[in-house]
Amino acid sequence: MGKRMGIGNIHCHHINGDCVPDNLTKQQTGKPEWFLRCFLANVVGRIFVGRHIEDFLRIMRSRDIGTVTQYHVEQKDDAGIDYSIVLSLDFSCIDPEYHGYNIDFEIQLEETAKACARHPFRFFPFFGFEARRPGVIDLLKNAHEKYGIVGIKMYPAFGYDPRPEKNDFIPPVESDVEDISQVLKNLYEFADEKNLPILTHCSPGGSYQCTIREEEKYKKIWGYTEPSNFLKIGFKYGLRICFAHMGGNVYKKGMRELAIQWFNQICNLISYAHEQGSKCRFYTDRANALAYIFKKRRKREDHFQQTANLFSESSYSPYILFGSDWPLGMHLFNENEYLKKYKSNLNQDAFSHYTQKNISQFLFGEELKIPDNYIEYLKRYNNGDLPELPDWIEEKDGFLKLVSD
Repeated sequence: MGKRMGIGNIHCHHINGDCVPDNLTKQQTGKPEWFLRCFLANVVGRIFVGRHIEDFLRIMRSRDIGTVTQYHVEQKDDAGIDYSIVLSLDFSCIDPEYHGYNIDFEIQLEETAKACARHPFRFFPFFGFEARRPGVIDLLKNAHEKYGIVGIKMYPAFGYDPRPEKNDFIPPVESDVEDISQVLKNLYEFADEKNLPILTHCSPGGSYQCTIREEEKYKKIWGYTEPSNFLKIGFKYGLRICFAHMGGNVYKKGMRELAIQWFNQICNLISYAHEQGSKCRFYTDRANALAYIFKKRRKREDHFQQTANLFSESSYSPYILFGSDWPLGMHLFNENEYLKKYKSNLNQDAFSHYTQKNISQFLFGEELKIPDNYIEYLKRYNNGDLPELPDWIEEKDGFLKLVSD
């Protein structure tokens, strides 16, 4: 029998510069898109950002997603990571100039799925859910059947409240919006029916509606991102929900207080669901080291120590997940360096749960069964044949499952 489980990374993106609208690039970096494509960006970035910034810029300059995926394979192999979750992002409703995108979201979905299929069982694709996109439920169902997606990525900070009863959103430019309330109900019902986990952005950092000024974020945006928004949703539909970034680690005045508040909310939600013993489970990933770019070494070390402290509480330890936010988190550490830092701060049992058992249970559920739609997609991509299984997957009772004994 092979090894018990593979090491996983719950939070990755296979995107290049063509996936991201220019307005969003400028919003996040303060620099125009053309500057990031020129050689001078390498020099400035290495001085002020981090030693891996050149690798990050090379990825963003890649002309196709397949090249980005191959570069990630090389880093994963070096780190000993067996599989990663690839989170697609739909920017179609947040930029008033979205018609000028170089790559449409549907094309991004197809390219991501094909890139993942070239490396079977190494990558599992998630669907980037944008509630305001016309026909989004049909697109989700098609991606599930056609591209083998196994989970859903939500980003309420793009401009919508995830609670169906609120029906609250920022209208996108030049687009009619369906009944958001019904769209969200259909999403959660589909996730329940198909056993799809949901990972949602939960940090005051990251992207937001490009038409909103930064000083208005608290009033217009961050109420949508509140972790407690998902309490009723999780229990009503019996979902597995992961709060990405665990509130984040940001140090801007005001944002820091919000990040701490969300961190505490997430801990309470995890503990509450654990004690209730229901089908609903709340998880969180620690993909937030990006915020430490300009901070002292001590601040970075606090992040790893805080992660270790979470595993001392039994109601938290089964629900904390390793995620690197690759390639967005490459400014300080590559995949191998991330794992080494955590391994040096966690005991063997905690490291195993953090990088293996917790991730596989969030992704596949208690049965640890590889989804049929993913298997069927791999077969179609390989002319009807199933690719060779890695040693952390076994065939049992006609199903493919993670090795658990």
